Amino acid sequence: MFRLGRGAAGVTVIRKPGEGLQERYRVGTLKFGNGSLMMWGCFHAKNLGPLVLLRSIIDQDKYITMLSNHAIPWIKSQCYIYNRDFIYQEDGAPIHTGNYVKWYKEKTTVTRFGTWPPNSPDLNPIEHIWGYLKLRVNKRSIGVTSIQKFEDIVRDEWSNIDTGYLEALVSSMPARCKAVIEAKGGNTRY
Repeated sequence: MFRLGRGAAGVTVIRKPGEGLQERYRVGTLKFGNGSLMMWGCFHAKNLGPLVLLRSIIDQDKYITMLSNHAIPWIKSQCYIYNRDFIYQEDGAPIHTGNYVKWYKEKTTVTRFGTWPPNSPDLNPIEHIWGYLKLRVNKRSIGVTSIQKFEDIVRDEWSNIDTGYLEALVSSMPARCKAVIEAKGGNTRY
C-alpha cells in the first residue's frame, strides 16, 4: 500500500511585483478530501501488476476484497504464464497482518505469501517504484484540481514504468539481502 498526495507546500512561485494575484501564479487544490490516494500495486521482473486506487481508508475487509479481486487473479495468471511460483511480498503493516487477513491468506490457493520484516524498505523493492511514481506524478499534477485527472495521471505513469527498471529491482534482491545480513539489520545503501 502506498499513499500519494500533494499540496501547495514546497511549490515556489517567482513573480514580478504586482503579479501576485494573477490566476497563472495560483496553484490549485484537489477537490477531494485531502487530495491524496491510497494505492496498492505489485510487479515482478517482467511485468507490472494491477494498480488499485483507493479513495477511502482501507480495513481488513477491503484489503481482502482487493486481494481476491486483483492480487490473487494476477498472481495466478503470472504463475500460469511463466510456469512458476511467485512470492507475494508485503510489509508488516497492520492491514497485512490482522487475524482476518491471516485467515484469508491461509485459505487461498496462493501458497507463497512471504514473511518479511515489518519495516524494511531495503528488502521491499516496490518502495523504489512508489518513490519513482510519486516523483513522476508530482511533476505532472501541478495545477490539477480534480481527483479523476489526478488518478488518470497516476495510472498513466504506472503503465509507463519501464520493465528494465523492474528487472533491475528484482535482480538487486540477492545483493539487498546480503547487505542487510552484513549490516545485521541496520541501514544499507538500498
